[in-house]
Amino acid sequence: MSFEIVEKILSQHPGAKFFKADLHIHTPASKDWDEHNTPEHHSDKITPEQIVQASIDVGLELISITDHNSVEWCEDIINAAKDTGLVVLPGFELSVNPGVHLLAIFPSNKPIAELRILLNTLGINDFGNANVMTEENIIDPSSNYKIVRDLQNAGAVIIPAHIDLGSGIVGRLRAGDAVKRFFLDTQCSIVEIGRAIPDFMVLELRDDPKKFAILKGSDSHTLADIGKRAIWIKMDKPNIVGISQLAFEPLGRLCKFEINNKKRLS
Repeated sequence: MSFEIVEKILSQHPGAKFFKADLHIHTPASKDWDEHNTPEHHSDKITPEQIVQASIDVGLELISITDHNSVEWCEDIINAAKDTGLVVLPGFELSVNPGVHLLAIFPSNKPIAELRILLNTLGINDFGNANVMTEENIIDPSSNYKIVRDLQNAGAVIIPAHIDLGSGIVGRLRAGDAVKRFFLDTQCSIVEIGRAIPDFMVLELRDDPKKFAILKGSDSHTLADIGKRAIWIKMDKPNIVGISQLAFEPLGRLCKFEINNKKRLS
């Protein structure tokens, strides 16, 4: 085989592979950062470079910055990650009335100014405050869940956050018909769990194992917690498109095990 043929083969796209990701990372833009940290790691002592380095140190290749109702640190972290190999996606953890948290993750080139305007449009006027909620109520289906549609139309992948916990949609609405209606009507099939998969999802997954992509996320509010609940996503490239593909192929594209040494994550 000639050198030219070998060179051509090697230059082709290598195909999909697993990338280590953490899609739920907070920064000092979240006003509860200091509550989780000792004084030496309070918000006035943390830099974007430290967030990037902490991610690289644990082998992450793709992260999403999802502060409470804020994108104020996204641009600086994206800039800090340039030339490092770490892909950073902007986003936010939106507090939707009556207190349900949704992760909204956007393409890496999404203008941050547009995301600030989007937050304002949704009724968020105090960036970083998890207790501020959207004007629209997510449990009223009469709007056809407009808030979810608006986020999707803006280019977001929507991931209901830690759904089983108190600020997750299942925990907040105590399961029931309102939760089932939400998932049925919005088709949000990529979800994050805090501790355990809710019972109704377990039953639905028994009937259709491809119905939901169940993610873990660090929900890190400290440098030490970044990557602690990492996942591996099979993608052509680490980007928003690769994440969105989880909705269609969760069994083949999502792994909760360490790829290199097959060590199970806690």
